[in-house]
Amino acid sequence: MRGTEAACTELIRLVDKFPEREWLKWTLDEARAIARQEAWRPLDPKVVIEMAEEGRKRVAESESGAGQKAVRRAAILTALPVEYQAVKAHVLEPREVTHEQGTIYHIGSFVADSGSWEILIARVGAGNANAAFEAERAISYFKPAIALFVGVAGGVKDVKLGDVVAASKAYGYESGKDRSTGFAPRPDVGESSYSLLQRAEAVTMNEDWLGRILGATKKRQPQALVGPIAAGEKVVDANRSDTALFLRDQYSDALAVEMEGRGFLKAVHANEPVRALIVRGVSDLLSGKAAADKAGWQDQASRNASAFAFEILARLTRSPRDHLKGHGREHKGIGPLSGAEQFLPPPLLFADAHPGGGIFHADELRDRTG
Repeated sequence: MRGTEAACTELIRLVDKFPEREWLKWTLDEARAIARQEAWRPLDPKVVIEMAEEGRKRVAESESGAGQKAVRRAAILTALPVEYQAVKAHVLEPREVTHEQGTIYHIGSFVADSGSWEILIARVGAGNANAAFEAERAISYFKPAIALFVGVAGGVKDVKLGDVVAASKAYGYESGKDRSTGFAPRPDVGESSYSLLQRAEAVTMNEDWLGRILGATKKRQPQALVGPIAAGEKVVDANRSDTALFLRDQYSDALAVEMEGRGFLKAVHANEPVRALIVRGVSDLLSGKAAADKAGWQDQASRNASAFAFEILARLTRSPRDHLKGHGREHKGIGPLSGAEQFLPPPLLFADAHPGGGIFHADELRDRTG
C-alpha cells in the first residue's frame, strides 16, 4: 500500500536502480509525505508540560551558574569626561580595552540583588552623528542586551537643577525645510524601548535610586521624571534664544535639550533586539549655564543620572531576550534542543502566553488539562 514503510523501501530501491526516471522520485516523495501524515500523532499535553518545565530548568541552571553562565551585558555611552567618570564610579574593577580601530572603552562589572552585569563604558564626544557612529561600534563589539546614554542636559520645562529625565522619546528638532517664510519642522522622532521606559517609570515612583548617588549632594533633593527630550547640534545657552523659543513653540512637551540622543536611538533601533534608554541629569536651565557649571551642577547632574541608570539595571530581572538571539532558537549556556522539543516554538518554553494565541504557557496548559 502506498505510504507504508515497505512501499517507501521498495521505491527507494527502484529510484536507486532507475535514477533517470524522475516520476519514481516524485512517487517516492509522495509516499514519504503520506507516511509522515499517517504516522503523526499529537503530543500528549502532559508531555508538552514536561518539556516546557525542562526548558525552564535549563534556563534556571544557566542563570545560577550550572553549566555555562549566562552574562547580561549593558553598554553605557557618555559624551563628556564628567559623565564618563560618574558612570565609571559605579563599575567594579574597570579595565581598559581597545577596539581594533582604536576606540578605547572601560569594561567592568555591576552587581545587584537581581544579578550581575558586565558593563562597557564609552565616551563618544558631542553630537548626534558621533553618538550614532560610536553606538553602532560599541554594540557590534560588545553585543549588549541593553544600551544606555547617560549624561547631562539643559532643562527646558518642568525641571530644576539636578533633576533626572528618562527620555520617552528624542526629537531631532533640526530636521525640516528652510523656506522663504521661515523654517518648517519635519519632526524626526526616536523612542526609547518600552520595557526600559516601564522600569524607569517604576523607579521614579520611590526614592530608592537616591541612595545610589555617589559623593556629596546639593541641598535640594532631585526629582526623576519620564518624558520627551529634544536633541540637536547646538549648545543652547539662553532662555530667549531662537532655538529655545523654537523648542517651546514646536516641541512644547520637551523637558530637556541635549546633543546626542537622537543619533543614539537611531543606531540602537538598527540593532534590534538591543533595548535603549536615555537618562539625563539637568545641569543648567539654558540661561546662566556658565554660572551653573561653575557651581558644579554638571558633576552633580552626571552623578544623579548615573545613579538613576544603575538603579534601573539593578531592578531589571532577567528576560528571555538576555539569553536568546534572533527568534529564540539559540540559547546561551543551553544545549541544542533535542527530540520532539525542537518542534516547539520558543514562546512555549520561555514566554508568557498571549491570550487566545493558541500557544500556552506551561501553567496554563496544566490548568486546562489537569
